[in-house]
Amino acid sequence: MELGIKYLNTTPIRYANIAHTPVFHSVWTSENALEDARAFITRIESLRKEKDGDEEALERESRREIEAVIQWCRDKFGEDEMKDATKEWVQPRKDIRDIGEKMITGGEGWRILATQSATLTNHEVLSHLLTLRTRTQCHPPKSPNYESVIRDVTTHLSPSPPNTLRPRPPPSYLPTSPPSHETLLATLLTTLIASLKPYNLLKTEVLQIANLAPESTAQLVPIVEELEMRYSDEEQEGILGVVRGVFGLGEGVNREGENGEGGMLEEEEGGGGGGGGGGN
Repeated sequence: MELGIKYLNTTPIRYANIAHTPVFHSVWTSENALEDARAFITRIESLRKEKDGDEEALERESRREIEAVIQWCRDKFGEDEMKDATKEWVQPRKDIRDIGEKMITGGEGWRILATQSATLTNHEVLSHLLTLRTRTQCHPPKSPNYESVIRDVTTHLSPSPPNTLRPRPPPSYLPTSPPSHETLLATLLTTLIASLKPYNLLKTEVLQIANLAPESTAQLVPIVEELEMRYSDEEQEGILGVVRGVFGLGEGVNREGENGEGGMLEEEEGGGGGGGGGGN
């Protein structure tokens, strides 16, 4: 129940997707009210179609539905527990239209509670965009620029890791199926961060390594500040070995070397044993 209160306190709900969220199930199914919840979703979907373009009706119906959710929570959780939640969640009347518009037209309706509180890798941004695209297929946003922006950013990030010196096809570690790629990305990034921890890299350096997936010392130099002063040749190869192991780049490095396209890598591998080990 506390999870539901916290959710209402921080996030204006996107009704269209509420049935698919863990918070939704933790609140509604605990009260054996799943059927009522499904009916609620159906009603909101109908409102979205009926009130499109009618701002006054949209404001009125949005306010009614918002208050209905709050009243339901008040009945279930009690007045005292709801007092703090509703105080911050319910906006002044002048903001009701904006909130309702975001919810009923399919906008995410999120509030930014703290800016610059976290840094995302390119992979996480791509994962979010792929998930967002599946969520908005049924109710495409009205903004004419929305699709073009999403398409351009997704295209830029898709040959991930992006912006490497040699282009590669989309990686096999990033499946296009939304239910699986978020979990896989979390595992990969957690593994990468844990494996790089002994090298005491800066947070920004780890972020750039995750974004660019360097395959050679030459690609590592602009990422890690004072690379040669801070790390020996063996440690540099160790960092590259971690990247190759996590992102599965070893096989591609060998293929490029065999095709004569990886000259820089071939020179490095010829100069030390660490490079050869990374290709296995």
